[in-house]
Amino acid sequence: MDLMPENPIQEKKKGKVSIPLVIVLVLIVILIITAVIIWVYAQKLQTQLFKVSIDGLQNTKASNEEGLFIIQDGKVYTSISNICPYVGYIYYPGGYKQFSEDRTKCYVNNSKEIVTFASGSNEIVKYPRYRKFATTDF
Repeated sequence: MDLMPENPIQEKKKGKVSIPLVIVLVLIVILIITAVIIWVYAQKLQTQLFKVSIDGLQNTKASNEEGLFIIQDGKVYTSISNICPYVGYIYYPGGYKQFSEDRTKCYVNNSKEIVTFASGSNEIVKYPRYRKFATTDF
């Protein structure tokens, strides 16, 4: 007859789970739940942000620029001179092929076209830029 078990420490551990292990598992579950909640909230905020898409590509610099866009009554307004660097154009004050800096007219250009604008007008005129290749006779 055995009155004393051979290894009393093993007998005690068989039926009980250690308290630090339970605490660690509970903390891991709480951290996972918190991470999921933060991710869902971030996704919700992302859908509510004003986004600028230029030529089908998301432009994060233009979207984050403060004061670049003015939103009034559901319409978005921007300055031509301020948006030009983001879309790859160069801004020039005055009319195209006119030697004055008229504040009511401007034109922008890039390697493919020249576009003219006039204040108070709904008309935009585009001039395509054709590259002329030099030919040499051999």
